[in-house]
Amino acid sequence: MRHLVLYSGGPDSLITYHKVVTDLAKEGDEVDTIYFDLRHRYSKQERLAIDRTLPNTVKETALWGLGTWEDDDAYIHHRNAFLILGASKYIEEKPIQSYLDGRIWLTVQKDEMSIPDRDPMFFMRMEEVLLKLNQRVKIATPWEDYDKTDMVNWYVNNGGDLEMLKDTWSCYTPVMYFENEFTPCGDCPACFRRAVAFRLNHIVERYAIHPFRSRTAEKYKVRAENGEYSADRAARILEALK
Repeated sequence: MRHLVLYSGGPDSLITYHKVVTDLAKEGDEVDTIYFDLRHRYSKQERLAIDRTLPNTVKETALWGLGTWEDDDAYIHHRNAFLILGASKYIEEKPIQSYLDGRIWLTVQKDEMSIPDRDPMFFMRMEEVLLKLNQRVKIATPWEDYDKTDMVNWYVNNGGDLEMLKDTWSCYTPVMYFENEFTPCGDCPACFRRAVAFRLNHIVERYAIHPFRSRTAEKYKVRAENGEYSADRAARILEALK
């Protein structure tokens, strides 16, 4: 059976790939990664990160225009639906008696499961769409009970390559110092969430602005103290900010 991991060049999807390879794929199963270049504002950095980490990733350009839908906060409406449909093209249809043609793996953490295109009902409905198109594909995430800090902790404790993890990319607004040399800004939500998970796992990185002294950090601190996040998430934010 073929396992296809949607890979962005970020730490979360790298950890998902490691999880599928080590825990979830049976002997003889194919495990591949695919990246859809959406031509959003940090796609260049994602491609560079992929070349540094999992260079054999299939790079697909069929969804180039989707980046034009990107909101200021980097959210792209219906992104996961398009990614799943695009990825299904790479899973071969098998005879009707086959239980599954393959699995498509998304990276969705427990704090994100309420977002419409990331919840279990969405996964089930997309499976129904693919079945209507004559493909028996399971859509799954291995992280329903993990947040980003838990994921990094799992990776560290299960033989993950820390240098490879550091070579991934998260930042929405990269800062360029030299040609093709970019530094994470340290002041966007993606940088802050990454910095929290890395600090709580004793991983040190460099940013243009220290993520815990940024305007974004102050906003997260206020929200955590005001009870806008789950108790576990708030506690981890405040712990990292100490």
